[in-house]
Amino acid sequence: MSKWPVHARITGPVVMIGFGSIGKGTLPLIERHFSYDKNRFVVIDPEDKDRAMLDKRGETQRMASTGLEDQDAWGIHREGGRAFLVVAFVREGLVRGRREFALPDVGDVPDESLLGDALRLLRDHARPPMQ
Repeated sequence: MSKWPVHARITGPVVMIGFGSIGKGTLPLIERHFSYDKNRFVVIDPEDKDRAMLDKRGETQRMASTGLEDQDAWGIHREGGRAFLVVAFVREGLVRGRREFALPDVGDVPDESLLGDALRLLRDHARPPMQ
């Protein structure tokens, strides 16, 4: 494998807006020629059709939309046996509120089960803001 010269260190977050042909071509160049914290790299794109390319590299993708949809956007982060879930209530394209769930001891419970339990808890005990 070739050793590529590292030209600079990026100390802050790296946010790539969109992951079309330019993003796909730029990502390998960033990987080769910059030192950066992969935990602070994120791609924001409304589609995840190329998610496998990012997953293979250990990069994060966030879904985004420019529409004014009403939706509940869920996210999950796992570390060790702990998990943190957040749901953002998006109304008319704006985040109108959120709920967070810190789960200290989830072991190897699948993400789908954690999200399902949180959804049932939210449905049974709270209403998302509608304004």
